[in-house]
Amino acid sequence: MFLIATLISAATKLVAAVVPHIPTVAKVIKMGAEILPKVVPIVNNIARVTNVLSPDDKLDDLAAKAMSAEKGLTDFDGFGDYMDYLRNEVPEQKLLTDPEHNLARQAVGVALLTKGIGEKLGVDISPEFLSTVAERGLDGKFVYALLQEYKQQGLSNDDLIAYIGSKLDLNKMVRHSTALVNVYQKLEPDLSQDEIENKVMALR
Repeated sequence: MFLIATLISAATKLVAAVVPHIPTVAKVIKMGAEILPKVVPIVNNIARVTNVLSPDDKLDDLAAKAMSAEKGLTDFDGFGDYMDYLRNEVPEQKLLTDPEHNLARQAVGVALLTKGIGEKLGVDISPEFLSTVAERGLDGKFVYALLQEYKQQGLSNDDLIAYIGSKLDLNKMVRHSTALVNVYQKLEPDLSQDEIENKVMALR
């Protein structure tokens, strides 16, 4: 536990310059070295589907640039302008491979892309939601479909945590179950209704 806390503390110092511009970095980094690497491919996948990342973008490189850049997200009119700045004006950075730098880049990358994805989809995506879906082994394709379904149904992403813990009222529990069923039906149409319901139950 001490080593984990020390790693998070060291990585937190490395992202200090980014936090004023993207405050969620401070929460993302607390996921630690066990959960955060599971979140990265989820966010990376959604970012490419939504064109937040271009085909040539590498998350590690962009995160390293964000950590060293003189300007931050709040210095620009829009997320796209900031990304163009990172791509075109900030010099390439040497990627240090020690655990604290790896964790720091992952945290900055996830927080940065989550901001862009949220703006694209018109939803709020919290670190707690990302941690929850990663712990349940859900991939980027599923999470992207779930975010869209939740928005369509007027559901809160963060309520997924309470749903898994059976802490919502009956009406909301049913609505969340229905949303999850809809996503499985869309992504895995060959599954039977019983198989889909079993998958939904397994999330709880």
